[in-house]
Amino acid sequence: MCRTALRSAQSTTYMAPIYRKLYISDAPIFVFIHGGYWQEFSKDVAGFSVPLFVKNKIKVITVGYDLCPNVRIGDIVAEIKAAVTQILKYAADSESKYVCIAGHSAGAHLAACLLHDDDWINRMKQQGYFALLKEIILISGLYNLKPVVDTSHGTALKLTEEEIKAFSVSTLDETKGRRISGLKVVVIKIIPIVDNVEYILLEDIDHFNIVEELLNSDYDLAKLILKCLQPDANIH
Repeated sequence: MCRTALRSAQSTTYMAPIYRKLYISDAPIFVFIHGGYWQEFSKDVAGFSVPLFVKNKIKVITVGYDLCPNVRIGDIVAEIKAAVTQILKYAADSESKYVCIAGHSAGAHLAACLLHDDDWINRMKQQGYFALLKEIILISGLYNLKPVVDTSHGTALKLTEEEIKAFSVSTLDETKGRRISGLKVVVIKIIPIVDNVEYILLEDIDHFNIVEELLNSDYDLAKLILKCLQPDANIH
C-alpha cells in the first residue's frame, strides 16, 4: 500500500493522505470527512476505513480541517469545498472512475453543505468534475446548528445567529424547487434537493461504531460503499 498526500494552501491543517495500491492509478476514490463537533479529532484518526477499501482496489482519502475555536464554522465549510475541489481535480487527472464522499457527525454536516452551494456545484460542472461525484453518504449528521448552542460543545463554536441561519442545512429554504441530478445521497435526514435519496436504518449500533465497523466487509454500510465504487467487483 502506498501513501501520498494532497495539500491545500487554504488550511494549515488540511493535508489529505491518499491510500492506494501501488499499481492502481485510475481506481475509484472514497473520501472520508471526520466528525468531532467541528472542534475535535483529525484526519489521522479516520483511517479505520483504509484497509478494507484499499484491499478492494479503492483509493481512500481522509480529509482534515482547521478546528474551532481557532476558526469559524464558515471557514471550515470553505476548507471542505476547497479540499473536495482538489480531490475531484485529482480524480479527473488520474482518470478515476468514481468518487464517493462520506461524512460522519459534524463531517456529515460539512459534506451536506456541498449540496447547498449552487456556485460551487456550477463551477464543478463547468470544469467537468461534478459527474465524477457518484455518491454522498451522510452518517449520523448534525444538520441544525441551533440546538448545539446550549450544549457544552457550543462554547468553542461561538455561533452567531447569522452562522446558524447560513449553515443549518436542515432548515434552509428549498422552496425554489432546485434539484441536483445524477448524484445519489444516502442519508438518515431528509435532503429534498437531490433526486436520488436512499435511507438506511442501522440497528444495534452507536454513534461511534457506526463508522468504526467500516473495517468489516460484512457490515451493511461498508458493503454499500464498496458496491457504489466497485459495482462489478468480488468483495474481499
